[in-house]
Amino acid sequence: DTPGGLILIDPSPGQEQLESLQALILQRFDPAAVFILNTHAHQDHTGGNEFFVAQGARQLTPPLALNAVRSLTLRSHSQADHVYYDPAGRWMFVGDLYDGSWHPTFYASGVSGFTEAMLALLALGDEQAWVLPGHGQPIRKSALRLYLLDTLRWVARVRQLGQQGLSAQQMKSDAELLSLLQRFNT
Repeated sequence: DTPGGLILIDPSPGQEQLESLQALILQRFDPAAVFILNTHAHQDHTGGNEFFVAQGARQLTPPLALNAVRSLTLRSHSQADHVYYDPAGRWMFVGDLYDGSWHPTFYASGVSGFTEAMLALLALGDEQAWVLPGHGQPIRKSALRLYLLDTLRWVARVRQLGQQGLSAQQMKSDAELLSLLQRFNT
C-alpha cells in the first residue's frame, strides 16, 4: 500500500482465488488506484493480470515511475527478470531468481547469469532486507548468500561427476548432491 495506490506484484493466486483476493483488497485497503507489476512473464506470475485489469487495475512495466518502488531488470530465470525493491532497501520482490521450494533455475543465462543476478540482489539494501521470492517463504540476505554458494557447489559437483562419466541417473544417488538438493527445498 503506497500513497499513490496499491501495488500487486505477481497477482496469481489461482483462477479460483481471484475474486476472493479482489474482495480482500477492497475490504482491507479501499485503494484509490491499483497497479500490477510482474517479476517475469511466466503464467504462474501473470495469471491474474487480465482479471485485475478488468477490475480497473493498471499494469506497469519497468522502468517505473513510482516513488515507493524501484525496479531492476536482470536475466537468469527468464529473459527479463524484474526485481522490485523499496528505495529504503527494506525489501525486494525477486520472482523466481530465488525459489525456496525448488532447485535453482537459470534457464535464460546459465550459471554466469545466475551468479550475476545473485550478486546484484545482494548489493541491494542492507543485510536485514527481506527477500520475497516468487515461491516459498521470505528470507534475509544471509540466506540468499548461502543459496548462491550452495548453487555453485551443486553445479560444481554435477560437473565433477559428469567428468567422471556418471550418468544423470547415477548422479541421483550421490550423497553430496542429495544433501545440497535438500537445502534448496526450504
